[in-house]
Amino acid sequence: MTAYPFWQHICHGDIFALIAVKLICLATHSLAAHFPMLTKEEISGSKLKPEFKDKDRKMKPFKKRKLIEKIAQLEHLEQTTINTYGDKYSILVTAALKKARSQRTDDLVKTLNEMISERVIARNTARLYKASLLNRVVQNASAALDKGLPIDEYESQYEQIETINTQIAAPTSKNTSALKLKQFPTEILDQIERMKFVDSSFTRFKNLDFVIKFIRANLVVGLRPIEWAEAVFFDYINSDTSKAQIRSSFPALCVSNAKNSQGRANGSERDIIFDNISVEQLGDIIQFTKILQANLDGYSGKDREKRANEIFINAQQTFNRVITKLKIPMSKRPTLYSTRHQCIANAKSSHLTDIEIAALFGHKTTETARMHYGKKIHGSGKVVIKPSKESIMKVKEQLLQNNLNNLQLNEESKDFAEQWLKGKF
Repeated sequence: MTAYPFWQHICHGDIFALIAVKLICLATHSLAAHFPMLTKEEISGSKLKPEFKDKDRKMKPFKKRKLIEKIAQLEHLEQTTINTYGDKYSILVTAALKKARSQRTDDLVKTLNEMISERVIARNTARLYKASLLNRVVQNASAALDKGLPIDEYESQYEQIETINTQIAAPTSKNTSALKLKQFPTEILDQIERMKFVDSSFTRFKNLDFVIKFIRANLVVGLRPIEWAEAVFFDYINSDTSKAQIRSSFPALCVSNAKNSQGRANGSERDIIFDNISVEQLGDIIQFTKILQANLDGYSGKDREKRANEIFINAQQTFNRVITKLKIPMSKRPTLYSTRHQCIANAKSSHLTDIEIAALFGHKTTETARMHYGKKIHGSGKVVIKPSKESIMKVKEQLLQNNLNNLQLNEESKDFAEQWLKGKF
């Protein structure tokens, strides 16, 4: 198969449509991947002006422009976004299969529309499901382009998905995810601690003390549970001692970033500095660390990581049984991970900057906490932790690199456009 029939199908001889597609793909460094058979001779030659016997086959210029643009943007998606889309798409497919439907786009669209109308999911979640469907179509269209195949089928699917009206979804769903994942009400911890002393049946939860200590500690520092396994205390030396009232050192925690191997963290580790922390709060953190380390003694490497995961899975199971016994409504049940959401919400309400929050919680970009974690409205307005200057610098360097990459792409695109218009290609 030659490249010419493929471009004939996309642009139908329209030179302006061809130039638009060319510029879009070059701006994202993806022309070679998507259109490897296009040559300069084909751009300047007579092949751009084919004659069609069937005039009804002619398309309106730029009909496929939106889908082509989305294909060009694929390589710039954050890994967290890709993972989220993949998870939501899998959940939607499972929901469709349970209704004896297929994985075809029309069946998935029908399933999502039902979930929206039945108020099974909230509005924000509906938007995520819709975005995951669109993303899957774009991926499939990209694969078709790589093989030199037409993309009319995917254009139709894309338009079908865009008709989904997520605005009619309920602001919050009747399911549990909206509340249980984004905050941790302190009243729940108070109830657990109170019932531990007044209700003898609570003694059957053997690791309840571990659960309570984890909650108290993680509401202060907001670690991913697995990050506690390698967390180490140290004295952070303050380099700015020009003023007498500034302390020369602070107690601090060095944390190995759990998402670093996936390219989703701000380096291999981050420093959490305790500032104006109370004796009780620091004592809870130290005590929990000692309890966890005692349970990990004798383990190393992958075995240590596996053992730590088992410990936190057991802790979550205990927590689930406890809040069930307390008859906490399903719509208000958090998880242990919700302590991290709550800590980030507290940081937001304490007016920490986006960069400080990313540095404090191990995020590669400032978008992660803003889009996926606890909201400012749920925060207490009080935090006793701050990131080190070194951790802040790692985030700034990543943001600078992203900006430089974008500037470079813009300059390359402008230069190519200028040279092309001057007839140098």
